[in-house]
Amino acid sequence: KFTNKLGTSISQLREFAMRADRNEPIEMAMQSAFPHNELGEISQHIIQIYKRLHETKEALYIEREKLITHLQISHEGLGVFNKDKKEILVNNLFTQYSNLISDSNLETAELKEITDFINKAPKRPSGKEEKRMSITINKNGKNFIVECIIFQDMSFEISINDVTLEEEQVRLKRQLTQNIAHELKTPVSSIQGYLETIVSNDNIPRDKMNVFLKRCYAQSNRLSRLLRDI
Repeated sequence: KFTNKLGTSISQLREFAMRADRNEPIEMAMQSAFPHNELGEISQHIIQIYKRLHETKEALYIEREKLITHLQISHEGLGVFNKDKKEILVNNLFTQYSNLISDSNLETAELKEITDFINKAPKRPSGKEEKRMSITINKNGKNFIVECIIFQDMSFEISINDVTLEEEQVRLKRQLTQNIAHELKTPVSSIQGYLETIVSNDNIPRDKMNVFLKRCYAQSNRLSRLLRDI
């Protein structure tokens, strides 16, 4: 009887091993089919551990798929590489931007600061925080910000952002502000000049004062139109 139970346990354990090798899920019926002996109890514990690992693996797979989807729809170019500079995962924007920056791979003049940063990083980082650096590249009429993050296992991530539009908007805002300041300065200075002349001269003729006041009024109307346009 003991030999039969032992044989059954070994047979069930062999079937479990074959299913596990094929990465197949384990049904509850298999776990309860083991005889109630020492080998059967050990086998049940092994199956429970395997099931937890299998569930964790499935959860990690789902998270990986979510991460890949996020990378592909991201508005920045992202590339993840192992310590030997082999691609682990890159999205389409990374490929597009890196091709705009250079026709070659990471070992290019435009990315020399990044590659030097990666090459000079200590093989065994002492701190717990990742190492970062960022550079700006101007190429083919485009402005890019390239950032590199080196992780504890010496793998690294490179992100590329096209900031051409943002920088153009900043330039246009700066130019608009300067134009507005210039346009407002002229009537304000004119009004101040006429009023200062009136205030500082007690004996100014009435007719001349009226001329100055009319000019102030005209300049104030101009100022109102400018503010309305703004």
